[in-house]
Amino acid sequence: MTCRLYLVAPADLGSPARPTSAFAKVLTNVLETGAVDCLLLPGGTADDVTQRQSIDLLRPIAQDLEVAVVLAGDAGLAKETGCDGVHLLNPKAYRGARKLLGNDAIVGVDCGMSRHLAMEAAEQGADYVAFRRQSLKMDEDAAADEAAPTLEAVLEWWQLMIETPCVATDVIDADDAMKLAASGADFVALGTGAWSDEDQAVATLKSLAKTLA
Repeated sequence: MTCRLYLVAPADLGSPARPTSAFAKVLTNVLETGAVDCLLLPGGTADDVTQRQSIDLLRPIAQDLEVAVVLAGDAGLAKETGCDGVHLLNPKAYRGARKLLGNDAIVGVDCGMSRHLAMEAAEQGADYVAFRRQSLKMDEDAAADEAAPTLEAVLEWWQLMIETPCVATDVIDADDAMKLAASGADFVALGTGAWSDEDQAVATLKSLAKTLA
């Protein structure tokens, strides 16, 4: 499988510094590359009205281009606003999210660097697991998870052992994305810092999409 882009919208979306209407134009340019499969919208970063307005503006742009939209952390709001699913920041919330959203929705799970949590999520039926260079607060069983030295090692192990797709998130830059793709990531997501210069972000993501393809 060719590694694809999993796009993470900026965390300050909807703020005075980054109006959603302006970002919508940038997003359209990026999604029209055709290499992005999923868009992650931030959760809990703005007041409820502003967040809903952002979702209502960006969701149809992505879905019209056949890009799935998932909302970070809030399965209830994801369902209310017509998102395709949720990206859970707490692996233990999987069962509740699946029950609420149903089997047709996308339920992805952030597992930090824990192979233990990722295997649990996959066994429960998660549509994807996400790995990043940061550990989560884990229960005692998860804390016993044998440490993998690098994110690359986690991805390599996952591809050998598990069929559930994996996403490498908080990717540093394009070179890092290529390295993680080579290690086995099915999807790579540049960190939200990629949006510090929106014009450059479009060029970077378009170039990366072509390279990954």
